[in-house]
Amino acid sequence: MGGRHRRPPSPLALAPATAQQSDAPRTYTVREGDTLWAIAERFLKDPLRWAEVHKKNADKIRDPHWIYPGQVIDLVDLFGAALDSTTVESAGATPVNEPSIFAVRRAAPAPVVAEAPVAVSVAPRLSRALGEAAATPYLVGLDGVRATGAIGRVTASELAGRAARDDRPIQAFERVALSMPTGMAVAPDDRFVTFRYGPTLKGRGRVVIPTGVLRVIGAGANGTTEAQLVATFESVQGGQSLVPLDTLLPDWPAASPLESGPAVTVLWVEGDALIPTTGQEVILSAPADGSRLRPGDQVTFTGRAAAGESALVATLRVVKVTPQGATARVVSQGLGRLERGMNGRVSARVP
Repeated sequence: MGGRHRRPPSPLALAPATAQQSDAPRTYTVREGDTLWAIAERFLKDPLRWAEVHKKNADKIRDPHWIYPGQVIDLVDLFGAALDSTTVESAGATPVNEPSIFAVRRAAPAPVVAEAPVAVSVAPRLSRALGEAAATPYLVGLDGVRATGAIGRVTASELAGRAARDDRPIQAFERVALSMPTGMAVAPDDRFVTFRYGPTLKGRGRVVIPTGVLRVIGAGANGTTEAQLVATFESVQGGQSLVPLDTLLPDWPAASPLESGPAVTVLWVEGDALIPTTGQEVILSAPADGSRLRPGDQVTFTGRAAAGESALVATLRVVKVTPQGATARVVSQGLGRLERGMNGRVSARVP
């Protein structure tokens, strides 16, 4: 996800995985709220081994940003020896809403019946397109976002005895009280995006990183507004601010190729990653010729070609534009590094 909660390497990451765990599972079935980071931390005891889990399941997980409830993750041989235990489906508690650059950021492509918490109704999921749009980081001015409210305490939870704790991430389907501006009209089914701030880019602005989506249920105790967490992109915490969910999705026309488009500069790379991956998000400057990028525009970054290798570093598609910059998503990748300060060119533009 100035990256998304990058953690120092675990000592376990420096040692070969040769000891077989007695309770090592062969497979794990993805549940609502799971991430590759959390799965690696839970079973391999080191979240930085998420890449091994992805590589092992590359045939079914094309993009490590996207895993869906119901997917069966193969864990055979990841513990270092042949496994003889059966599939583990009941490893205990509800999955923790872990912060990660590989969060479950989009809904499943087909309807999946989620296991609802006791006595807490389950709201309809966001569509894949709307969830993807809501999860997109973006750049705002140095003064930040004019927020319209904040998350208060948990009011209903399936986690017995934990609803009153304010120091833990809020889980999917839990209900929370919202602190809203005086006089602001809020109706049931209104949705708000929760967010945190990423890094401040000197002279440019602040990166806003969405963390989840809340759906208003109605009036709670003492006239407060009550809402339910219906989508998580990373850790959602009490005190985080809210902005209304934009439900208008752009209809991007086809972009027309440019022979030599204007230059743009990388301002921020999701997770501070150096090697781009498909689906990763990057914030770009406005074009050097003074024009503005539009959703659907294409930007290409190239490096120095080696013998027998392509010069392509990455091709990105613009998905969100603010006055301070544009957020683009990697749609194809090469072998080079993509880092702050790197220059690319607009290679296709929408009419």
